[in-house]
Amino acid sequence: MNDNKVVWEILHGTDLDKIVSKAHSIPSGYEIAHIKVQYINHEYVLTTIAVANDDSLIDMLKSLGD
Repeated sequence: MNDNKVVWEILHGTDLDKIVSKAHSIPSGYEIAHIKVQYINHEYVLTTIAVANDDSLIDMLKSLGD
């Protein structure tokens, strides 16, 4: 897998709306393929994986949530 096709980010804080808004500020040309929200130690932890325009990679990552 080519690393420049994947953007992986972990965000955390107590304001879930603010974290989700920040998660949507991904680079142009990328699509969020996987997102996971957890509540750990009194704060939200949001993990996102965004991929460049690669349909097979996007489909594979979206299936992780199934």
